[in-house]
Amino acid sequence: MSSGCDGARELSGQTAKTSDPATAVETRSYSPSEAILYALSVGVGSRDPADPAELKYLHGPNLQVLPTFATALLVSAGGAAQISRSGEDAGALLHSSESLTMHSPLPPCATIVMRREVTGLDSQTRAATRVCHEMRVAGEDRLVATAESEVVRRSSAPASARRLSSHPGRPTPTFTVDLPCSRNQALLYRLLGDHNPIHVDPLAARAAGYPAPILHGLVSYGMVCRALLKALCADVPQRLLEFSTRFTDVIFPGEALCLETWIARPGLATFRLRAPERDCVVQDFGRFRFSE
Repeated sequence: MSSGCDGARELSGQTAKTSDPATAVETRSYSPSEAILYALSVGVGSRDPADPAELKYLHGPNLQVLPTFATALLVSAGGAAQISRSGEDAGALLHSSESLTMHSPLPPCATIVMRREVTGLDSQTRAATRVCHEMRVAGEDRLVATAESEVVRRSSAPASARRLSSHPGRPTPTFTVDLPCSRNQALLYRLLGDHNPIHVDPLAARAAGYPAPILHGLVSYGMVCRALLKALCADVPQRLLEFSTRFTDVIFPGEALCLETWIARPGLATFRLRAPERDCVVQDFGRFRFSE
């Protein structure tokens, strides 16, 4: 690795923040190890660790970085669930949607400047409901990614929300992909900074109303993005332009998932993610825009 990567490894996790809860700027460094941990947490290498297509995200001097690693960095630095000003238990909040726009490739290590702005508030609790993020590489003034996260209180979510389903106009998807979900994926992903106990602690999950710990929404988000990169972009991460989805139901670690995708037009696909054993749509209204 270059000396720049070595410096990022030494500084990884060190941050400098502003104190304004509505708008904040954070500077931090990350290392190749964090990018590799992210790839592992979204299933890279789980089927065939020796596959060169998997290893390029896990090993080597030309390490590739999944674009959705940017979302993991941005949300762990101050996502809507983390900056609730109401003191509300995180188990009472649902991560309802996520969108990501990539402006330039994410390097395997860097010092980055992240700007966060709360753009929506719950009128009753004053909790953040929508947060916009921006990431730049420090010292280069290079915009890497922008993202938007939304959360809702579980008590205020419409009862029908989990049964909503997009229909791109054709009942049969252009293609489907089976996505295996390992039982330890939440344990890996939490090491990136999301320590909400409902993802790992059965008692905390039951207290929040779930029968068992649930998977982080951003894990399935990354799994879907990787699958679409492979299917539509020859697994070239730099071809991703925009990626958004709505989280419509929870996922339990270890359950089988099926990605259904429609090609809307050249450079644009729509998708939904299902848990077939529960006959449940867990992500919906998804859009994946990419360079041809």
